[in-house]
Amino acid sequence: MLKKTPKQKTIFFAAGSGDIGKTFDYWLEGKDDPQITSKTYSGQFYSVCRELGFKGVAIAYNPSTYDRTEEGIRVRHIPKPKLPQRGALYHIREILYGLRIIYEAIKAKADYVVIVDGTTHWFLLYTLTLMGKKIIPSFFCVLWAEAHPFTGIKRTLLTWDVNFIKKKPLDILVVSKEVQVQIEKIAKQKVPCTLFFCNYKRDLFAGMSLKEKANRPTKVLYVGRIETSKGVFDLIKLAENFKNKGKEIVFDVCGTGSQLDNLKKAVHEKELSPFVNILGHCNHSEIKKRFNDTDIVIVPTRSDFAEGFNQVVTEGILSRRPVVTSSACNALSLLREACVEVPVNDVAAYEVAILDLQNNDNLYREKVRACDALQEHFYNENLGWKAQLLAIVRKAEK
Repeated sequence: MLKKTPKQKTIFFAAGSGDIGKTFDYWLEGKDDPQITSKTYSGQFYSVCRELGFKGVAIAYNPSTYDRTEEGIRVRHIPKPKLPQRGALYHIREILYGLRIIYEAIKAKADYVVIVDGTTHWFLLYTLTLMGKKIIPSFFCVLWAEAHPFTGIKRTLLTWDVNFIKKKPLDILVVSKEVQVQIEKIAKQKVPCTLFFCNYKRDLFAGMSLKEKANRPTKVLYVGRIETSKGVFDLIKLAENFKNKGKEIVFDVCGTGSQLDNLKKAVHEKELSPFVNILGHCNHSEIKKRFNDTDIVIVPTRSDFAEGFNQVVTEGILSRRPVVTSSACNALSLLREACVEVPVNDVAAYEVAILDLQNNDNLYREKVRACDALQEHFYNENLGWKAQLLAIVRKAEK
């Protein structure tokens, strides 16, 4: 009698808002997305499918059109409904998209469902667990900004979410310990989670110059979204203070966002053009050059931003540059030795930290040496998202 051929398993991935289609195109060619410094999580997911021999289905709510199937992996962009991102309509939008995820996962006959935070409300996924699907949440951000405690409907929804998260998933992937702390705060119990590191290719940061002290004038680099909550207008206050005090410090600002025009306007009105360079979007090679040229990296995250693990802190450390950041930055729990921490929203403290690095050569060298010691975490693929996801699924398959 012939043995029954085992059914090929399927793993489903709700990946967030990124352009996972473009990443898929590059992955099929054996390449990484050249516009992204770190290894993309969607690219790692495709590799997980290949290594496990599973079928794969990946969706993202990116607004562009994409639908392609290769190597047993189907990748699609399915945008969220066009509803306002605030108030009751925001929650309706999240629920509608959650129902779409449930439908797509059922249609795909998924055995495993990996879902990125921010995609929908978690409690909706009870339906999938009742059907025997194994859920693996993946958290890249904290659940809330510490400066804005959750109240009212937000508290109710978050409690429902955490009640699901603490009981139903196969495992929980978290980008920082702070995410686990918040989950346990709502759950009021210990919730086992698996920590992962963002992975980078070593050659991307090869050839970075080694600095023993800050140059004069001292260059300070900001890379990220141009948004108030990311602290970009604190850079204006800092530049103005340094200008008035005759300090040799210049800020380079890379990125785009809703406040880009307002930031340019502030630089013009305060006559800060010699002290603040607004560079807009920079491609990978430009970013690498900026990291190499800079003396200090600044990540001025404010208290009203719900952040996960800020990758610019990591990239500063891989570039062997000291990082000045606020206590709101969750990367500090792992990377504090290479950073100068300041109280959140405290412009005066940023000023002191930058001047300390500019004037204290021993402090500067100490932070550079710490960078070297911390880099290996991010080059070690055994600590990355792909390795942790593979381990979770393989354990479940035994």
